[in-house]
Amino acid sequence: MMMHLDKQNKPHEPHEVDVWFPPQYRKPYVEYLMGLLLENRPVFTPSQAEYFVRLWGYGYLRQEERTKIPIEFLSPKIRPFRCSQREAADLFYGKDEKEGRAAGSMLKALCRTPFVSRQSYQGAKNRSLITLDALDKLVLPNHRESKENHQKNKIYAAQFDPKNDRNDVVPFIDSLYSSDPHFPKSVEKNIRGGLKDWSKRYPEGMRVIRYVDEESGKPEETIGLVAAFPVHEESDDIFYQSPRSSFYLGTFTKGMEDPIKYAAKGDDCESVCIRCWQLNPKRWTRTNALLLFNETQNILRDMQREYPGLETVYSIPIHETLEKFARSIGFQLKETRNPQDLYWLHIALERFLAIDGEQVLTNFDFRDVDFR
Repeated sequence: MMMHLDKQNKPHEPHEVDVWFPPQYRKPYVEYLMGLLLENRPVFTPSQAEYFVRLWGYGYLRQEERTKIPIEFLSPKIRPFRCSQREAADLFYGKDEKEGRAAGSMLKALCRTPFVSRQSYQGAKNRSLITLDALDKLVLPNHRESKENHQKNKIYAAQFDPKNDRNDVVPFIDSLYSSDPHFPKSVEKNIRGGLKDWSKRYPEGMRVIRYVDEESGKPEETIGLVAAFPVHEESDDIFYQSPRSSFYLGTFTKGMEDPIKYAAKGDDCESVCIRCWQLNPKRWTRTNALLLFNETQNILRDMQREYPGLETVYSIPIHETLEKFARSIGFQLKETRNPQDLYWLHIALERFLAIDGEQVLTNFDFRDVDFR
């Protein structure tokens, strides 16, 4: 049923976005934007695409004309509109989560694209006038066209699906482990079982990067995986022990107990462990690494809202290339008693979330990537 915004009890508050601009109508725009490339690089991360579409819809809603809801199609003719940081927080994260700082960071990220700019309104720091530019280049005539014509040669992030993703990611993760002399030549069976177990225990922490090349007619390919988990305080001691004592993915056998206990909702939790962060060695490009890095930040932002006490991010670089990459973006090595052993990497969560991936990845020379 179509309604007008000038009716009583009009549902047009920012946090009611699912009422005035339901997910099924936002989705085609989000999917299109996720595949949008500029100079052969993605313009938006998946989260940025979602928030940009919400902001576009909110701007459309704020126009003077009688906008019918629910909104099904967006207009390119959006005049500058007022949007405070609090409104942006409600729009992006919901009424119950006053994420003003996160909303401010997201608006800054969107303003680094060619499609959003903002200026302070009436001199107030947290009150902005938003301008959406070049929208005529993004308007989709209909939802079917967006799916048929805008998914060629794109990469995008998605939730890890054991049934669809394991066949792609297990071989290149196995090749990583095989470079370590402490492991057998192949641990594919262990990795397959470990990934399935992880996906059951904390699926929110596992995201993949998929590549689509419809021009070749080949099925899409999963080219990257990140797995990050909140660590129960009882397991914090593991970060003061040899990293090998925490191995699970390459040593998994059915029924074994994970050496790292995960925090359940409501538990005290100060640490998050990135237990897998890898791209297919043939797909190590700046574009793909940036998308996987940005998606890692998205995972940790969501985790921080669930566990406000999070302070430190840990990981293990089990290959020299991964260590160089992590150190180039700000991770530090935690000292170990055995200099021949692996090291823990660590970084303060707030510092990790503040990293500008686009800028910091210029510190890493992708020509030096070598997993042999």
